[in-house]
Amino acid sequence: MRIDRTTLLRTKPRILAQGATNQIADACIEDVQTHFTQLHEDVKSMEAHLTAPLNQDIANRMKWAFGDDSWATAKKVKAHVITMRKVIERAASLTVTYSSVLGDNPNVYAHVYPHNLNPMMAGSLFIYMDWRYTIKEEDELDNRYLTLVHEFSHLACKTKDYQYVPKWSAAQQLAGNRGQCIGPYAAEDFDVDKAVDNADSYGYFFAATFARAGGCTHP
Repeated sequence: MRIDRTTLLRTKPRILAQGATNQIADACIEDVQTHFTQLHEDVKSMEAHLTAPLNQDIANRMKWAFGDDSWATAKKVKAHVITMRKVIERAASLTVTYSSVLGDNPNVYAHVYPHNLNPMMAGSLFIYMDWRYTIKEEDELDNRYLTLVHEFSHLACKTKDYQYVPKWSAAQQLAGNRGQCIGPYAAEDFDVDKAVDNADSYGYFFAATFARAGGCTHP
């Protein structure tokens, strides 16, 4: 799968219209291309990592992002990763543009539409960036990479947006923040099945493994 670079470059005026600087707009466009290229290798690498017995680093991140590091859970996660790999290896295009629908919502990172496309049949899949995509780093992980993985998991695997909202503090919900590195949920009730089907879980799992960017307390 290749990115539709022409359409991506045309998004710059929309990013600027949302108040971003010229430098940030250029960085967003560059990072979409860089991270999508990187994701081709990352899904293959993650598929290889999810082999029994799990190495300790991957097991720790499984526990952190999905609430469980058992092989039964790892197999479910791996099934999604395999689907992502099959979709990204297709001879199709990824069209990334800036939203003209949700761009005025300060709490939205990106979205996909429509949700019912068959990712193995569609000639092009679409991701729409929104205001918070301009943020380079959040929770001390690469936000743009994490967001791209999150949205691609929607397209490829039909993951949901459970997003642990009930676990967030009132202040975090108001700020539109994902939470503090997922960590606060480790000692609470954690729905593993929902986590395995949650787009943000894959965003954090991949970002912690392939795009570390700071001192966030993740494994």
